Amino acid sequence: MLSPSQIGRFIASEDYRRLVDRLMSNGRCHSRRARTLLNVSESLETAAIGLGLQRICELAYWPVPDGADLAHRLLRLQRRDGLFGPHSVSNAGQLIGASAVALRGLIEWSAAFDHREGERLLLERSIDRGLRALASVWSGATPGGASLVPWAIVLWQLGDSSEALATIPMESIRKAVAAADQDLLHDDLTRLALTMAA
Repeated sequence: MLSPSQIGRFIASEDYRRLVDRLMSNGRCHSRRARTLLNVSESLETAAIGLGLQRICELAYWPVPDGADLAHRLLRLQRRDGLFGPHSVSNAGQLIGASAVALRGLIEWSAAFDHREGERLLLERSIDRGLRALASVWSGATPGGASLVPWAIVLWQLGDSSEALATIPMESIRKAVAAADQDLLHDDLTRLALTMAA
């Protein structure tokens, strides 16, 4: 089990791949598909920081500096379109899964502790922009097969979030994922996703 300071050290050394692998294999999700998608270069930094922040929120009883640092890093990774990741990536579809991970981290960080008003507003605006961005990408998408994997990550990460449910059409995403091919349906990610969105 990783401590907040260990997570902070992984981030400081930019050992993102090892952090994602450690956090995913330690009870998060054992899906090879999810791990592969979150480990691609476009997603890796965002996914590592988002998963790290989620883990810190589970462990910390007060807003530890490592958590605050990760939250601020995620805020800096938010693009103009509201998604999270490198500004050089032109295909928004490559950022869906990592953006959902980042949003879950920010939602948990925002809810877990009292924040100064300016910080709270910054978090709320970032979360709202990110959720709206995912809703916008879904409205223009016609996903099927492997392209449903990032949306399964959205369900897994945000399917039980009241903020996300108010913005993202989770039921239509759930139906699309539930109608996926049998190979995807038997994946650990899909089982987690459909459970969270039930």
